[in-house]
Amino acid sequence: MNKKLLPFIFLLLNFLNGCFPPGLEEYEKGMESYNENRLISAVEYFSRAIKSDSLKAEYYFQRANTYVILGDIEKAFNDYKKSIEIDSTDSRFFLNRGQLFSDNSKYPEALADFKYARELEPQNPLPNFNLGYSSYLAGDKESAIKYYTDAINSDSTFIKAFVNRGNVYSELDSSSKAINDFTSAIKLNPNDEMAFANRASEYFTIGDFQNSIDDLTEAINLNNQNPKYYYSRAEAKINIGNFLGAASDYTYIINLDSSDATAYYNRGICYANIDLKDNACEDFVKAGELGFFEAYEVINKYCDKKKKK
Repeated sequence: MNKKLLPFIFLLLNFLNGCFPPGLEEYEKGMESYNENRLISAVEYFSRAIKSDSLKAEYYFQRANTYVILGDIEKAFNDYKKSIEIDSTDSRFFLNRGQLFSDNSKYPEALADFKYARELEPQNPLPNFNLGYSSYLAGDKESAIKYYTDAINSDSTFIKAFVNRGNVYSELDSSSKAINDFTSAIKLNPNDEMAFANRASEYFTIGDFQNSIDDLTEAINLNNQNPKYYYSRAEAKINIGNFLGAASDYTYIINLDSSDATAYYNRGICYANIDLKDNACEDFVKAGELGFFEAYEVINKYCDKKKKK
C-alpha cells in the first residue's frame, strides 16, 4: 500500500502594512484577478503597482506567486529575490521561495530559506514542516523526522506533521512509531482518511490484519470512491481467510470501474478458494478479455472445456 507525504504549506497570503501606498488600487485589482484565476491580468496589475511603487515588497511577492502558477519559474525567482532584497524580515518570502527551490530540486537553497524563515518566526511550525518535507525529498529521512518533531513541538495539533512523520517512520521500518503518529492524527481529526489508510498499512505490515481491515473500513466510510482502499482491505481479508469478504471488495472495485481486469482476476481467485468454480471461471474469462492475459493460463488449468472456449 503506497503512502504519500503531504506537500509543503505554501503561503499565498495577502495583507497590507500601514497606510495606503502608491499602487494600492492596482495591487487590489491584481489580488482580485488572482483570486478569480485570471492570472495574466493579475500579473499586469501587479506590474502596474510595482511601477507606481518599486519599493513595495508585497507587490513583487504576489507577482512571484502568480508566476509560479503560470509556470514562469525564472520570473518567480526574480520577484521573490526582489521582495527579499526590499524586506528580509517577512518569513513568507523565504517560505515560498524555499518551496520553489525544493520543487526544482534545489534542496540546499530550499533548506537555507526555510531555516531563515524559522529564525524570523521561531514559534511558527511551518518552517520546520517545510524543512522536514524538503529534507525528505533530499533523502535525509533522519533530519526530516527531527524537523517534523520540531513542528509538532511548536504546535501539538499540527495534523500534517504527524502524518508525514508517521510516513517517514514507516519507511524506516519503525511501525510502532508510525502507528502512534497516525493515531495522533486521527485523534485530532477523526475524518482524516489518509491517516486511517496509512495506519492500516502499518497494521498490515506487522501482521495485525483485523485492525488493518477496521481502519480501511473507516477510510472507505470517509471516501467510498477510492479503489485502493478496497484493494488493500481485500488483501487483508485474504490473509485471515475471508475470501468471500475479499470477493465483495473486488465487486465494489468493479462497480467503480467495470474495466478493471485485475479486480476480476482477483475476485476469480477468491471464488476459486471457496469452490465457486463457475463464478471464478467467468471472472477469469472476463479478466482475459480485458487484457489480463495471465488469466488464460489459469483457465486452461482450472476451468472446464466450455469455459476455456
